[in-house]
Amino acid sequence: MADSRAHRVLEWLRGGYPAGAPTQGHNPLIALQGPISLSSEQTQRIRARVGTSCDDPVEIRVAITEATGRLPSAVDVIGTCRAIGCSHPHTEA
Repeated sequence: MADSRAHRVLEWLRGGYPAGAPTQGHNPLIALQGPISLSSEQTQRIRARVGTSCDDPVEIRVAITEATGRLPSAVDVIGTCRAIGCSHPHTEA
């Protein structure tokens, strides 16, 4: 029974880890990682959805979430807007 619980907990922890994290030797501090670091593919997907206009903070957050599978913080929105070439990122929402 204990093995079953341990297995479920481990699977739950692994389910929340970002893609590319090592499959063995998981470090719980990965969960505390800083702002999202976008791949070039993710940046292109976000730019395709919002262009270079960061006027709609909800649209930006939706695009980031779709591209990364993670809810963005205000810092993530600002960094993403810079990455796609926005002149003045808005972070309200």
